[in-house]
Amino acid sequence: MTIPPYLYKGFTKEIYAIDFLKEGKFRLGLLEYYKTIEDECRRDESEGKSESIVKRYLPDFTLYLKGTHINPLYLFCTSGPDVDLLYMKSKWPFIVKISDPQKLKKSLDANKPLNTKMEIVGKCKIEKVRYTKGEVVEIDPDSIEAVKLSYAQKPRSYEEQCEFRYIVTALPPADHEPDMYLDYKLGYEIDYASFA
Repeated sequence: MTIPPYLYKGFTKEIYAIDFLKEGKFRLGLLEYYKTIEDECRRDESEGKSESIVKRYLPDFTLYLKGTHINPLYLFCTSGPDVDLLYMKSKWPFIVKISDPQKLKKSLDANKPLNTKMEIVGKCKIEKVRYTKGEVVEIDPDSIEAVKLSYAQKPRSYEEQCEFRYIVTALPPADHEPDMYLDYKLGYEIDYASFA
């Protein structure tokens, strides 16, 4: 998958957008959080579970593929260049254009979240959401692509969002439930982003 040259991030409040631009201050939400989030345009009760139908003709059978991811996953949700900005502004009134998505990814890799006991595992990934939940797909059920569907698949009803997700995997200590958010503060202006 090719990462687009720019992405859009919507914020519900101007102060959140300014904090992101001026200080690199933002948060990633636990994947499970989006099942119950108050914001109806972002809530997806099926979040975190892949559901696909795989048809094979030699031999002739249908496989109902479902999956979840074991580790806590944290998301920073953005929209790709194909999103309708008028639609986006109707949901999130303050839109920021990230002109170098890879640079933000590298910043997530280079910085630790604030005030958490969670241990970050591996590097941040950027994944394009597939709007195929519950549909027939052509995929090898044993592939990495099939695993990705557990955190990058949504129903077609969300297709207008043209979503790309920054995904960070974390592990909680044995005596600690996963945090609802991972808060970041890079401590510098994000000069490759601006209001759209």
